[in-house]
Amino acid sequence: MNDNPRVFADERGVWIAAEPGEPYGSEWEEIVAIGGYKLDLQFEVQTVVELEHASGEVLELRPAQRGFEAVAAAMAQRLPGLGGSWLAQIESLSPDDAPLRVWQRP
Repeated sequence: MNDNPRVFADERGVWIAAEPGEPYGSEWEEIVAIGGYKLDLQFEVQTVVELEHASGEVLELRPAQRGFEAVAAAMAQRLPGLGGSWLAQIESLSPDDAPLRVWQRP
């Protein structure tokens, strides 16, 4: 299993390409909320971005993943009202903070 799978966005949605196998993810119109939190892994703290699917499933992305910057830019363009500061809001959290929802589909 790939510990750092590539993430990408296209005209259909946001995807994780975990080899071997087909990419999995969410189509743009099925993303209903964006949020995130800080995860304390004892030796490092990671930011986790959650894309909530209409079904209730959650797709987790991490800024350290290959392709994340392009995905973040695509999210700001494709999701109405998300704005440009959403990632900074999540990044500013500490591991003791509650998860933060930064966007919800109107």
